[in-house]
Amino acid sequence: MSTPKPKQDPPKSGIHEPALWHTFGAVLTAIPCGLAMVDRQGRISHWNPAAEKLTGLAHAQVIGQACSKVFNCPNFEASCPLTGAGNKPAGPLCMEIVLADQKRNIYLQKTAAFIRDDEGRPIGAIETLIDLTAEREAQTAQHEARDLLESARRAKRHFMANMSHEIRTPLNGILGMLSLLLNDAQITPQQRENLTIAQRSAELLVNLIGDILNFTIIDRGAVNIECTGFSLRSIIASVIGRQFDLTQNRAVSIHTHVQDDVPDNLLGDSGRLYQILKHLVGNAIKFTQAGEVAVHVVRAEPAESKTNTDPSALRLHFSISHTGIGIPKDKLDHLFESPGQVDDSPTRPFGGLGNGLNIVHRLVGLLEGRIWMESKPGAGTTVHFTLPFRDILNCEVVSDPSSAACMPGAGRLRP
Repeated sequence: MSTPKPKQDPPKSGIHEPALWHTFGAVLTAIPCGLAMVDRQGRISHWNPAAEKLTGLAHAQVIGQACSKVFNCPNFEASCPLTGAGNKPAGPLCMEIVLADQKRNIYLQKTAAFIRDDEGRPIGAIETLIDLTAEREAQTAQHEARDLLESARRAKRHFMANMSHEIRTPLNGILGMLSLLLNDAQITPQQRENLTIAQRSAELLVNLIGDILNFTIIDRGAVNIECTGFSLRSIIASVIGRQFDLTQNRAVSIHTHVQDDVPDNLLGDSGRLYQILKHLVGNAIKFTQAGEVAVHVVRAEPAESKTNTDPSALRLHFSISHTGIGIPKDKLDHLFESPGQVDDSPTRPFGGLGNGLNIVHRLVGLLEGRIWMESKPGAGTTVHFTLPFRDILNCEVVSDPSSAACMPGAGRLRP
């Protein structure tokens, strides 16, 4: 009685004993991972059920076919140790391949471990197949979602910037007409009061629109840091003067103190400093119905200042405090992160968009400063920030100032 032939003949891969091959083939068939065996000519000689399920290619479709053809990687054939120049790689070869299915692409990681003869020459290979499709599809979906989100952000920034410009233009016209009417000596006291209220409301709206525009500019990273000479005390006086109207009808006093050893003539971005102080002083007044608002400026502690041999370099410590409502400790860390107020309810007693602190936080960061806050509910709040400047009296400008020159020790400024 003749012995029936096995379903699959032993491949020409150096494994000559039929019993050993059938045992080996049974192991390959039972393994749940996609496996293929390749002979010395680079043709597939074994294709297990897991590989069929993974690729959608039946056993009969691939047996005897060139591995490079089945996996659609013709460039691999020239470099393969079995079919190419006879390279002897130190270890397995790993590559990612894509099989085009009728419904979708199948992404696989193919790793080939070579079988060698006694002289170390490759005579076959065992290839494992790992499905990366779900991972690659998730990455693609993530990239598409990120691109869509960024597109939406760009559209939002573009809309907000255009809207701010379009609204601010007619508002400036309204303010101009109100200013002309207020200069008319023939208007009655009641008319003057009404026009003043209208003027303040329009100015408030212009400021809000300006905040929106500033936020969009900062959000897209289009802020230009300028470096000019300015008077520190004049900047502070200007901020207080512009915010003083907010204290009317309130029992609020404003105090300022600049330490004597702080120089007045500085080199830095006065416009950004003005923005920062305007937001912080405005917030302090807004949240104080009765009490005081104080602005203090001192030299930063030595530990706060970076080591620098430039005698013109200095770092100033600003603090803006008020005796109004305080902020719970659990809310402090989140105030700088995104626009919003501690109380975001529709019935909150204080108006505004709540984006001032976020703008301030970003501006301080752009100017290489640091900002933090101290507060207790019912006991007021103090906002601290430090910024680097240069003392104009201790340096000589030998070229046009630039943003780099604002930083201590940078630019062509010599003592």
